[in-house]
This record gives sequence, C-alpha cells and structure tokens, in this order.
Amino acid sequence: MYQDLVDRFNTGRFTKLKWARFKALLNCLSPDDACLCAFEMLQTEHDIYMREAMCKKLEVDVSRSGWQECHTLLVDRLVEGIYYLATTRSFQQYAFVLGELAGFEATPQLVRAKIVPHLLSSQFKSVRKYGYAALKKVAADDFVEEIEATWHKNADVACARLIVNHLPVSIQEKHFDSLYELSDDWTLNRLYQNVSLTPDRLALLQKSDGITYAYICAKRRVPITDANAAKLWERYSKDERAGLLIWCFGQLEMWNFLAGMEFGKASTNLVR
Repeated sequence: MYQDLVDRFNTGRFTKLKWARFKALLNCLSPDDACLCAFEMLQTEHDIYMREAMCKKLEVDVSRSGWQECHTLLVDRLVEGIYYLATTRSFQQYAFVLGELAGFEATPQLVRAKIVPHLLSSQFKSVRKYGYAALKKVAADDFVEEIEATWHKNADVACARLIVNHLPVSIQEKHFDSLYELSDDWTLNRLYQNVSLTPDRLALLQKSDGITYAYICAKRRVPITDANAAKLWERYSKDERAGLLIWCFGQLEMWNFLAGMEFGKASTNLVR
C-alpha cells in the first residue's frame, strides 16, 4: 500500500497538486493502514516532507479515534528497531517518528513513558533532540528524573532550554550553577527571569554580561544606581546592544541619569 502511494507521488514532475493528492490519499487510510504504511516508509528512501505528512496523519487519527492497538504496535516496533539501527540513517528516522508520537496530546502516558526515556538516554545528540521536542508539547515535569539525568550526562543546550522553559523553578534553582556555566545567552536570560535574584547571582551576571544584567534588572524591577549605570554605559556604549541598555534605564525610570547622558564623552560626565 505504501509503495503504491510512493509510486503515485514519484510519477512525473513534482507539483503542488500532486503533493495535495498525496496528503489526501493519506487521509483515506484507516488507522491500521496508516501505521503499517508509516513503518514501511521507514524501510525505504523517502522525503522528509512525506515523513512529516505521515506523522500528521497519525496525529489526526489519534485525536479523532483515540489511541489504538495499531499505534502501540508501531511504537513497539520502532523502539525495538532503534537498538539495531544505531549506525544507519533509519535510526534517526525511527527517532523522529517516536518523538512525534510522544508529543501527541492524546498519546497515553504509559506509552509516552516508554518512548521518552529511550530518546533522552541515547548517546546521540541528534536523537535526544526529538525527546526534548516532544516534552515541549506535553507535561515535561512528568519526566524530571530523566531530564535531570540527561542534563548531568550530556549538558545539551536544548536540555537547558527545556529545563528553564518547562520545569518548575525549584528544579532550576537546584541546577542553577551548572545551568549558569553551560547555557547559551538566551537560556541564561530565561533562567535569570525565573530564579530568585540573590546579590551573588546578580553580581555574577553583571560581571559576565552587563547588558543582560541590566535587562534582567529591568524585567524584574531591580533598581540600578546611577553610579552603576554610568559604569555600564562606559563599558557598553559602543556595543551593538547599547540601545537595549538605554531601554533598560528607561524601564527603571532613571530620568535623571538618562537626561544627564552626553553621548561620546567619558562616563564621568554621565551623572550630574
């Protein structure tokens, strides 16, 4: 059945109407046939768009008719197969489909609990990313232990982003030191918007990136003295983010400091 779909899709040149027909044909499949075709697809060369369309069909079936035995069978076959295909291209494709299945809102928690640990515990970053992506769509805090374990072992930026965006603040507080040390700028910014702002944490941030420090102060309503603002301006006045720094001073309602700024002169002239 899947080969018939492919043959119809590959005949002649690609057109938008042909792509529309391919997706329409997918919609005609029963849930059982869709699961069978999904697995057959992974055994052959195929386009990424075809794989995404197939996964969308599976999601529609699950949302309309509920999780069925054919979906459980598909998961079991993919989980089993992922162990034997570690050095092949199909390995990544199995992981992709498993990640999509785990991210469906209507996927039973017991099934999701079977998939997510396999993805997060993989030695391959390209496989773990599908686990992170799935947990952005569902309750990530159901997998705190697994997320913490992979963070300790791999310290992926994607994992850090998952922690600061989808796990309780208590978990972020628990792992603050490692998150601070290993996160990228965006994740660090998000972390500081969530955790408690102790003097030591603020001092640490100001030392490493004064503009991010000023931004966090503006967002969290932490006052900055005029003297400290003058030091920041002296350090970052020629930075490409200097406009953001001025915005931060405005958010903190630092009228006197802003009115006294003289652009292009030394910081000693900035405060009157």
